[in-house]
Amino acid sequence: MNKLFQSKREMFAYVAFGTLTVTVGLPVYMGIFAIAEHLLHIPLADKTTPTYTAVYVIAQILKWIVTVIITFFAHRKWVFHSRGPIKKQLILFCTSRLFTFFLDLLATYGVIFLLSLWLTPEITPVVLGVPLGPELWAKLLVAILVIILNYIISKLIIFRKRKG
Repeated sequence: MNKLFQSKREMFAYVAFGTLTVTVGLPVYMGIFAIAEHLLHIPLADKTTPTYTAVYVIAQILKWIVTVIITFFAHRKWVFHSRGPIKKQLILFCTSRLFTFFLDLLATYGVIFLLSLWLTPEITPVVLGVPLGPELWAKLLVAILVIILNYIISKLIIFRKRKG
C-alpha cells in the first residue's frame, strides 16, 4: 500500500512540475514570437521563410534553457528525492533533455506546418488579443509527448533508485 501511495505521489509531483514547466516555458516561447513580430517588426505570417525558422529556433532554445534549469532541481529534490551524484545526474539530465529538445523542435515544426494548412490566419481564434494559432496548439500537443518521454527517462535512468 505504501509503495502505491509513493508511486502516486511521485506521479502527481511530476505532473505538477511538468505543468509548471509548460506554464513557464510557453510564455517564454510565445514571448519571443511577440517580440519578433511586434517590437522588431519581423513578419512571421509565412511559416516557410528562413526568418520564421530563425525566430522559431531562438524561441525553442531560450524556452529549453529556462525550463531545463528549473526542472532539474525540482525533479531532483521534490519528485525523485535523489541523493545521487549531482554532476552525473546533471549531465545525464541535460543530455536526455537535448534529445527530447530536438524531438520537440522537429515535431513542433511539423505540427505547425500541418496545422497551418488547416488553421489559417482568417479562422485563427484570438483571445485577449493573442492569436491561438498553430504555434500555440503545436506547442501544447508536443509538450504532452515530451513530458511523458522525459518522465520515463528520468525515472528509469537519471534518478533511478539504486538497490542496497
